[in-house]
Amino acid sequence: MDHCVTVDRAVSDLRAHGVLDLLEMADFTVPLAEEAARLREHSGNMGLSLADRACLALAKSRKLPVVTADSLWLRVPGVTVRLIR
Repeated sequence: MDHCVTVDRAVSDLRAHGVLDLLEMADFTVPLAEEAARLREHSGNMGLSLADRACLALAKSRKLPVVTADSLWLRVPGVTVRLIR
């Protein structure tokens, strides 16, 4: 959801709450793009965005759970999903 917050404000808020230091940026590499495309094939018509599939592909490649509030992600094969609500 877009709350009309600027990038600078979002970064400032994350830094103020100590969250920024916990984040790691990951490049969207060709292998991750390929996995995101495979997830589209296997997730059918769930309405997952490219960003959704990129997140899922990264978690799958690192064998880590993905944390989300979107219960549809539970239906994606090969990915461990933890719901936050």
